[in-house]
Amino acid sequence: MSGLTIAHRPAGFSRPVRVAAVAFEKVAAVLRVWRRRQRERASFLALSDVELQDLGISRAQANFDSNRPFWRG
Repeated sequence: MSGLTIAHRPAGFSRPVRVAAVAFEKVAAVLRVWRRRQRERASFLALSDVELQDLGISRAQANFDSNRPFWRG
């Protein structure tokens, strides 16, 4: 051969490992959303009535929202 080299694929992970990594990332993203919702809903309880009024939320609505399960949007 006249100096031609065969291009090799770079060493990488196998397909099952890549699929598992993608699945893990999706699960991690859902867990981050759930954690954010949990923190946001808990923060409603810490707000004063005046602060809630500024947001246009009643105390009853804040209590209702803070007691919703984090997995429900």
